[in-house]
Amino acid sequence: MSQDRKAKLKKREEKQRRALERKRELFDGALAHAGLTAAFERCQAQVQEALQQAILPIPEMVLDPSANGMPDALAIQRRFGELLEKLPKAGEADVTPLDFFCVLWALKARIEGTEKGMRERGQNMHAEPWAGLFAFGNELLKDIERHKLEALGHFLVELWSEILVHSVVDDRVFWYEFQYDPTPGKKIFQRYVLKVMKPERTRITCDGAARPAFRASIFGPRGLSHLTWTAADLGFDGAPQEYPVYVQSHALEQLARRVPSFHTPAIVCSLTRPKFTRQSEDSFLVEYRQGSADHKLGYFVGVRLPDKVLLKTFLFLTMQGTPESDLLYSKLRLTRRDIEFIRLDELSVFLDQDVRQDAGLVKLFDECGCGHLLKAADPDFGSEGRHGHAEQLRKYLGNVDRFISRFAPRAVS
Repeated sequence: MSQDRKAKLKKREEKQRRALERKRELFDGALAHAGLTAAFERCQAQVQEALQQAILPIPEMVLDPSANGMPDALAIQRRFGELLEKLPKAGEADVTPLDFFCVLWALKARIEGTEKGMRERGQNMHAEPWAGLFAFGNELLKDIERHKLEALGHFLVELWSEILVHSVVDDRVFWYEFQYDPTPGKKIFQRYVLKVMKPERTRITCDGAARPAFRASIFGPRGLSHLTWTAADLGFDGAPQEYPVYVQSHALEQLARRVPSFHTPAIVCSLTRPKFTRQSEDSFLVEYRQGSADHKLGYFVGVRLPDKVLLKTFLFLTMQGTPESDLLYSKLRLTRRDIEFIRLDELSVFLDQDVRQDAGLVKLFDECGCGHLLKAADPDFGSEGRHGHAEQLRKYLGNVDRFISRFAPRAVS
């Protein structure tokens, strides 16, 4: 045998040895994390050996041709690998998604397959070594039930969030397709195929003008789909019962202007869990919410057309046309001109630390439906906090204490 051939064989053997060590480490680690080591060691040697062969290859994320060459796709792919070994934030055990995908689910499938085959053949499952196998299987099932939602739910939610962060609703929508593929050698590969979809674009005539718009498409637990709202959701009668949702580019431009820290996850969550306010026969508002506390920052303005609904623009929470602007007028007599002059139509005012620490102003804004903006965490909105606007507001509003006294409940005589 040539030296070159010997070197290649040695290299192959070393690669196989490392792969076997990795499998054993993963298997032993998963059992230890799940607290199943002692139960496994009670099994007979032949059962242990059979179960160790059940381990599956590590899941992988591959790029669909539509995602090739995109830096964002590579970032999602890297994050996928990190999340496999990441523990849930509030986990009571050390079980990781990798433990489930490669070991625990594989052991469950192997034991269930063995049990099914023995029942079909009428074999005695209470004899050894089978009794030990099924005793271990019972412990395994208890552990899976105890931790699967924690570990797998954490993985899927974080992966979904990562995909949304890198998506741009009017330009590219990332999504993945799960593939569970057997090979000729009876191995099972778990693949997540990352794909990209470009939103459908069109021009829609509304209010006498044709403007560009895109169809809202979303990726969620049920896969990629076009967003639709029912007539019942919107509070409308009549057919069609479902309306595809389209968004004018102008709506996103106004959102970016009013809320510079806006992001795709907040848009998707707002539109997939919509909260509507009916305005007239064919018009409505949809809340835009953002931040860890789901703060309402404004509204998309929508209109019903014969075969679709269109989101035309975005209004910050205090702008004319919102319920909050109506409260600002009815309680403080602030008109659109007033609100724009003292910049209450800007998020930055509500992040001002002096305003947040002024008990009187906080009370006023609470009464006008805007108080939650003063409680929003600055990091959610990309601001370090400003100072100095409270005095200007007090000067413009006049006697703040007089307003507050009007809101105070009257004593019952």
